[in-house]
Amino acid sequence: CRPFDVCRSGLVLGEGAAVVVLEERDHALERGVTIHGEVAGSASVASSRGGQREDALSRSMEKALEDAGVSLEDVDVIHANGDSTYENDLAEWLAIRRVFGEKASHLPVVATKSLYGHLLSAAGAVELVSSLMMLERGVIPPIANYDRPDPECDLDLVQGLPRKTPGIKSVILNAMGLFGEAASLVVVR
Repeated sequence: CRPFDVCRSGLVLGEGAAVVVLEERDHALERGVTIHGEVAGSASVASSRGGQREDALSRSMEKALEDAGVSLEDVDVIHANGDSTYENDLAEWLAIRRVFGEKASHLPVVATKSLYGHLLSAAGAVELVSSLMMLERGVIPPIANYDRPDPECDLDLVQGLPRKTPGIKSVILNAMGLFGEAASLVVVR
């Protein structure tokens, strides 16, 4: 799986699962459990025009940020869908550029499907856990197999070694389907 790499050859299936317990903050505090982060906002959009992936993802990111009350300036990391298909990688790059403008060049982007493949229905849960770990540990994992950057995708794609970034306060997590549907989730510390 080679998201955003010029040699990408499409989706690679993987196996995995994750379980996340979501509960009200007061209840978690009362129980004395460790809180790894907060799901602050979410949105999902289905494009009626089928192939308009960029439009659907742009709108889902904007709506999730609005729902979370998080400004563009306060986003620290983008956890990309990064499924290694040319169509979705390009649409995601364009959507990130559309939503974040010039900030997109300096906003770290990671795609963890490169590490374990596409888990289909389990992908969102595993990527949520990865996003929560970024918040907690202040470390952004690199995109694996990212050897030849696609010149069309001029984002700050994390490559090589993990990037230590203490003080990560928010991550926006993207998911895209094959037929124009998209979802975004904002998690905060």
